Amino acid sequence: MKKLYRQAVFLFKKEGLGKVMLRVFNYVFFGKGVLNRKEIKIWRDKLKVGTFDVRLVKTLNVNTLEKIEFLGNENPKVSIIIPVFNNWKYTYNCLQSLNKNIQGISYEIIVVDDGSTDETEIVLGKVGNIVYIKNEKNLGFVGSCNVGAKVAKGEYLVFLNNDTSIKKKWLEALLETFQNNKNIGLVGSKLIYPDGKLQEAGGIVWKNENAWNYGRFQNPNDPEFNYLKDVDYCSGASIMIPKNVFEKLNGFDPIFSPGYFEDTDLAFRVRQLRLRSVYQPKSELFHFEGISSGNSLKSGMKKYQEINKDKFFARWWDILEKENMNDDTDGPFLARDKSKGRKVVLFMDNGVPTFDRDAGSFIAFQYIKILNSLNYKVIFWPHNLEKIEPYTETLQQMGIETIYGCENFSKFVKKNGKFIDFAFLSRPHVAEEYMDIVRQNSDAKILYIPHDLHFLREMRSAQVSGSAMMEKEVNGTKKLEESAIKKADNSLFFSDKEVEIVKNEFPGVLAEVTPWIQEIENYNPARFEDRKGLIFIGGYNHKPNVDAVKWFHREIFPKILEKIPDAEVTFYGSHTPKEIMDLSADNFKIAGFVAEKDVKGVFNSAKIFIAPLRFGAGFKGKIAKAMSNGLPVVTTDIGAEGIGLTDGENTLIANDVESYVENIEKLYKNEEVWRKISKNSIEHIQRNFSIENAKQRIIEIFEKI
Repeated sequence: MKKLYRQAVFLFKKEGLGKVMLRVFNYVFFGKGVLNRKEIKIWRDKLKVGTFDVRLVKTLNVNTLEKIEFLGNENPKVSIIIPVFNNWKYTYNCLQSLNKNIQGISYEIIVVDDGSTDETEIVLGKVGNIVYIKNEKNLGFVGSCNVGAKVAKGEYLVFLNNDTSIKKKWLEALLETFQNNKNIGLVGSKLIYPDGKLQEAGGIVWKNENAWNYGRFQNPNDPEFNYLKDVDYCSGASIMIPKNVFEKLNGFDPIFSPGYFEDTDLAFRVRQLRLRSVYQPKSELFHFEGISSGNSLKSGMKKYQEINKDKFFARWWDILEKENMNDDTDGPFLARDKSKGRKVVLFMDNGVPTFDRDAGSFIAFQYIKILNSLNYKVIFWPHNLEKIEPYTETLQQMGIETIYGCENFSKFVKKNGKFIDFAFLSRPHVAEEYMDIVRQNSDAKILYIPHDLHFLREMRSAQVSGSAMMEKEVNGTKKLEESAIKKADNSLFFSDKEVEIVKNEFPGVLAEVTPWIQEIENYNPARFEDRKGLIFIGGYNHKPNVDAVKWFHREIFPKILEKIPDAEVTFYGSHTPKEIMDLSADNFKIAGFVAEKDVKGVFNSAKIFIAPLRFGAGFKGKIAKAMSNGLPVVTTDIGAEGIGLTDGENTLIANDVESYVENIEKLYKNEEVWRKISKNSIEHIQRNFSIENAKQRIIEIFEKI
């Protein structure tokens, strides 16, 4: 065991993974050192690479093979074309992996045998419901793929090497890329060596006549290899292309026969059609590189790699000169996802936006989407470095490089700071840790987005609770925020009230309002008489929401029951603490988290949204969300702050118990008042909080600084 430990320590020192990995090995082998749960989870995910045991392929016996039976399909969505030449064991293994791992998609298998001299034909006789084509003469990879494409029935073609073994969701991920994105012409997979190391996460073609399989021999789970991205090409070992696009391009160009650079050329011709070639990290497979073509550049199939390289660069030199980069001067930071000419935005927040669980995450997610839609290259850096699903994958599938694990921020910015144009920093403690590093190591313009004025919220909390103990905490937070606001090139708030306070408290700073975003989605109002009950939705890791529920329970709801005996109220929200759960009763329900897909139904069935906030700061996203669904809101001055609400027109506002109860009774019993507030709520949101408003504002702010 000690020998194994010493070997592991040597390996990871050599790999440069540092002290954290040594702590992991101390923990695993000797129980020494302290690892908290977060660190254990991070490193469990980081090291979960996966390998393929090649011995399982090598021990196959042609006489004892199990029959493989595919489902026949006359109208397949996808045609999987597999060119083969000898190496029947790998072909059988590939087919077996397809049969085991594809579900829910109609597909056909087309095997093109390019004159095999081993037992390939015998083996394929044991595979049911495939299309088997045997070439009369050897056509090579290019010719065999084109032959298979001509007989394919699918809307999409997949070209797959026989020396591969797919993982679950391989095909689903390729197909979803076309379904969920625009202008896609070609999609390639993540290729992994049998030992678990990365073979390729998309390809880079440099204008000085070099080409890279990006990420070769790295950890396939690292963040930089796990986001959807535009690439110069993807290796033909596993690519998907619509059949009509392939036919429009007349297939792989025979000039690259028998193989090599035909896949790169295809991607460049896709590019000429103004379509995108992208890398899809969720589509994973093992690739036994060199099985079919050998490894020598001087003989066999592999010698065509150098021959066809010259043909490729001769054909595309003008495009490469205009659009691509030099590997010796530019490096891969921009080339790996074709970001040449795009602005680079580094977006930092406390964690990956859990956009359906709290308002701060929701608005961060909306602004990331806007930056992405404006064709900025966005890198998201969470302060906690946690890979939270499904939220991390959501960002990655949008094309956002999302950092997680044990990455070092200072090292990252020192290496890549010259490429960063803008840095968004959210919340004061995040700004404190990262702002100086960004300033010292880049020319990036820094925008500070606090979400709300934290010191203002804490000060109001102290006033409500009467706590003198909080004064020191408020002053500390105020100094932290003052430092961030003064260091930033601009500070953006969602509330005009907060901009006014900032300019009074910290004269001379630049602070502006940027719009909250709340779109109207398929508004379909239920009848007044069919609606029932009061609701509240908000995250309970936010102190103002906890106080609001307790105040409503203690002082407001008993008086409501005097006016409306059958009244019910339901409180939804994430991170519900025990002190709130304990308040649950028949007519005072604590329902916990409500999924985004169910929120619409909750709003459509309720009669009133309550937001009895006694303290807080910033824009109240939960109120805007309710209003966008036409659900009338009863709130306080604190709740209405920054939204531009007018009491009696688009909301009802009250700050004392008696007035609050009166407003609820008025809305609950008077349909005319209810319909007026509902209609005006929707119009107010449509007029002031659209995505287009926010997008235009971002453009103006970027141009200004």
